[in-house]
Amino acid sequence: MEYDAVIIGSWVAGLFCALKLSCAGKRVLVIEKQPIPGGLATTFSRKGFIFESSLHCVDALEKEGEIRNFLEETGIDKRINFVKLENFARIIYPGHDFVADFNCDNFISFLKNSFP
Repeated sequence: MEYDAVIIGSWVAGLFCALKLSCAGKRVLVIEKQPIPGGLATTFSRKGFIFESSLHCVDALEKEGEIRNFLEETGIDKRINFVKLENFARIIYPGHDFVADFNCDNFISFLKNSFP
């Protein structure tokens, strides 16, 4: 089979590129060596906890956000259940248990108070 584009790596950028090209009528092949697509936008489990590989939050998913607009253009948004996050992360460290919101000043204050 012939392809108009071959994308090596199914990280977020590769998947978006493949989607954009396929929506434009191009034949696209995505090659990935890992067992699941997504690159750093995946999770893994260890000792009963779920960890993010790296990607913690995606900006521009709010209404009129750049990524949200792209998903709406392609119709993919209809297949996604968007969840507004009130908190960014929970940080558990010996002697500390902190729920981080999206306010950078709160996080800096926590770090300063916890680790003077």
